[in-house]
Amino acid sequence: MATDKRSRFDHVVVLLKENLTFDWVFGRFPGANGMHLRHAANPPRFPPGASMIFGGPPHGNLAYRMWGEPQGRLARLSSRQQFDGHDVWLHYRLARQYTLCDNYFSSVRGPSTPNYLHMLAASSGGQTTPPAGPEGLPVSTGLVNNPRGRLLRLLTHSREPQPPYDMPTIPGLLERAGYTWKNYGSLTVPLVRSLQSKSANRATEDFFVDVAQGRLPNLSFLMSPDGADESPVSGTVKGELFSARVLRAVRDHGHWESTAVIVTWDDWGGLFDHVQPPVKELRSDGSAYGWGLRVPTLFISPYSSPGVCSQENSHDSIPRFIEDNFGLVAEHGLAYLNHRDETSNGLSACYDFDRSPLSAPADETLTPPPRAVKPRRHRVPVPLERLGHRRALRRLSTDSQFPMYVPTNRGVDLDT
Repeated sequence: MATDKRSRFDHVVVLLKENLTFDWVFGRFPGANGMHLRHAANPPRFPPGASMIFGGPPHGNLAYRMWGEPQGRLARLSSRQQFDGHDVWLHYRLARQYTLCDNYFSSVRGPSTPNYLHMLAASSGGQTTPPAGPEGLPVSTGLVNNPRGRLLRLLTHSREPQPPYDMPTIPGLLERAGYTWKNYGSLTVPLVRSLQSKSANRATEDFFVDVAQGRLPNLSFLMSPDGADESPVSGTVKGELFSARVLRAVRDHGHWESTAVIVTWDDWGGLFDHVQPPVKELRSDGSAYGWGLRVPTLFISPYSSPGVCSQENSHDSIPRFIEDNFGLVAEHGLAYLNHRDETSNGLSACYDFDRSPLSAPADETLTPPPRAVKPRRHRVPVPLERLGHRRALRRLSTDSQFPMYVPTNRGVDLDT
């Protein structure tokens, strides 16, 4: 007997990771628009203090304006390294079997919080004026840095909007339409006033309990825990295993056929990507608000369109995909969050319900290869102070960010 064709996913899981560009993760992936760069240690090495203060290289809006532009004068200061298929063994395997987006951009030219807010609300607070000026682009006063304390705002003369934020959100639309959602571990969701006191804000580990007990909500924002977020400071070892654990839980508890898992990174992390992002909005000072550099994104589901998807998307595509999938606008008559999700492509080229369903990731896919569960050994290069002037300048143009801080124990193999 023929079965009814599926027309939507019952469950959407957005698995959140941190601070890597597309070239850093998939720059070597066959068929993708990537650039082959020097292989990075895992985790990479950064200047003393950078990991503690910034979570890796500085990656706020000012840092982006200084060296984030791929064609900018200071672009050589960005960290031009990358992982390979050994470091991100799981995500390479998933990219071969499901959908890899190689034209997916962060929404804001800044760090984590404003980009997470765009996944949640297609906005980072503030106001947006209609298109104006010679470029004919909207002007936004939204957040382009992580929220700052009152003293720091005074010292930096910051006028960026601060939490709690009042704006419509995807969880709010889902509730109005009778659907369920939960936030597992993200500290950004409670920054929105209407979501602060919700019982749907849970710990990351509660996701696995809910999946096992048949309580998987229609939408899950799942934050990778510290050390497993695959940020430059964390490396990829624990993060790959955490992604495998998520997919194994979805598969083993009977949710595969009805679930889409979107794996994405929040922002550029102060790192290099060779593709110049389009300017979609401006700030009041005339600088670009968004989009930011490309970030790695995978669409994993039975109805994924296998291969590389080059459709233009951003973090604003996640709210639009959820709106389309659950019929929030077309069926329930709700309004779009704003112009960003309304004009987004919504990941529509990443899946096709007319295709034959793909099988769930097998145990062989979710099991790491030998030695992948240990950090890569990395030979420390010759420190700059031992190089001649011209050789040192060449190193500055090709090595990791601030390479003058490379340790001086030449020739020692380190577990990094």
